[in-house]
Amino acid sequence: MRILVRLPNWLGDFVMSTAFITALRRHAPDAEIHAIIKRELSPLAAFVPELDRVFPFSKPDAPGLLGLSRYARQLRQDGPYDVAFVLPESFSSALLARQTGARERIGFAKELRSFLLTRAVPKPKGRHRVQEYAALLEAFTGDPPGELRVALPDSQAASPPDPAPILLNFNSEAQSRRIPVGMARDILSQVLDRWDRPVQLTGSPKETAHSEAIAAGFDPRRVTNLAGKTGLMELVATVREAALVLSPDSGVAHVTNAVGTPLVVLCGASNEHETGPYNPGSHRVLRAPGLECAPCVANTCRFGTPKCMLQLEISRILEAIEDLLPSR
Repeated sequence: MRILVRLPNWLGDFVMSTAFITALRRHAPDAEIHAIIKRELSPLAAFVPELDRVFPFSKPDAPGLLGLSRYARQLRQDGPYDVAFVLPESFSSALLARQTGARERIGFAKELRSFLLTRAVPKPKGRHRVQEYAALLEAFTGDPPGELRVALPDSQAASPPDPAPILLNFNSEAQSRRIPVGMARDILSQVLDRWDRPVQLTGSPKETAHSEAIAAGFDPRRVTNLAGKTGLMELVATVREAALVLSPDSGVAHVTNAVGTPLVVLCGASNEHETGPYNPGSHRVLRAPGLECAPCVANTCRFGTPKCMLQLEISRILEAIEDLLPSR
């Protein structure tokens, strides 16, 4: 059996989809599993051993309908796929699956695209994103998917430094989840006062200015700003080597959950029951109580600066870090 999976485009969603891939391999141990993955995320396929082949994809490489058609022809050079799973909810992802000639095409019934799928699955309500993806597999097999766990395994991971650093991520693609500079500087200052460990800041290249504003004036011998200086593979290694990670609900948080590093998640606009850390274990999810507007799950806060973040008590954040931080 030849199976094609269109993987999600965002880092956090990609990490959450690893549970689907593992369950798919468990269901079809002898299948040839290929995946379409956003080009920027393609290095992370090295952490998904269940995949036999990976096809990087970007819209500039395949612009418009003609570009999708050319890309689909490349995918079917070795013959048609038996099954294509479409995890993203976009019209174009379902259209691409249709153009590959896959005999069965399974995805969520969204965005007027159901006619492109042979099995349009209603998106489950009130379930975690990991379980949503698994519902597509269950619709195909008719059986529950079994144990679901997100993972980015690495058999060659280096031993963590001693003392291992505390990694602080104050960034998010969504403005509503980003920690404001003033609050972030207060957290950083109190972490430095309380723990004699190196501290690292992280962020993507476009989040560099935000991280620089947070790090300004702090002792560079204790605070290292890695924002914009690490690729995805280096990010995973940095998270794996950290003593603890503090982050909003973001791709960094999901990477942390997948590799098993202790994690404190600051939740505001996001719904932790749908997109929070999935694996049980060493993590705490903190939310400011009593806000009627949260979780709004919007990417942009209608108030400008997100109150759901500002009203989180820093004392609670420090207590959560204290609970999870290894003694050494």
